[in-house]
Order: sequence, then structure tokens, then C-alpha cells
Amino acid sequence: MQANVMLEYDLDGAKELLLKNRDSAESTLVILNEDVDFLNEQIVTLEVNIARIHNWNVKQRRMRAQ
Repeated sequence: MQANVMLEYDLDGAKELLLKNRDSAESTLVILNEDVDFLNEQIVTLEVNIARIHNWNVKQRRMRAQ
């Protein structure tokens, strides 16, 4: 269940709240961008390792076929 509640702020209070929310969102964005960068590095590492394992497997099959 959701309650729809409307609050009324004076101009200074509203501005302060919006600035605080903006600052919070900006710092969260920085953290999320760092997390995305880390995940991209991990994806690249995983792809490289998968390619190495695949190539090793191909080499092993060729050696067994000889």
C-alpha cells in the first residue's frame, strides 16, 4: 500500500532540501560510475580468460588428433 502525502516547504527549506538531494545524487553517481568501470574491467578479464581456455582446449584437441 502506498500513501500519497504532499508536504509544503517554505522557499528556503525547499531549496535546502533540493540541494541536499542533488548533492546526494551526485555522490551516488560518482560511486556508480566507479562500480561500472570496475565491472567493465572484470568483463574484459573474463573474456580474455575464456578466450585463453578456448585456445588451450583447441590446442589440446589438435595434439590428441595427431
